[in-house]
Amino acid sequence: MERAFVAGHSMGSLIALDFAGRYPQRTTHLALLATAMPMAVSYTLLDAALHREPEAIGMVNQWSHSTFAAKLSYPGPPASGCTA
Repeated sequence: MERAFVAGHSMGSLIALDFAGRYPQRTTHLALLATAMPMAVSYTLLDAALHREPEAIGMVNQWSHSTFAAKLSYPGPPASGCTA
């Protein structure tokens, strides 16, 4: 694909932004949905992404489908120990 409209949701918005920054000539439009600046990321997830990628992928999948992460009164693992 030579050119694309790039969109990302939440953490995917960081991936879309990275793509657009690396390949501006291939990005026709950029949509960032449910994003924040700065994007808080769990220290545990960052460490796993740097040193144990399969574990990091598992964390993202587990936390994304967790029912307790959606409750405002009980933040899930991504909200605890985050960078800002």
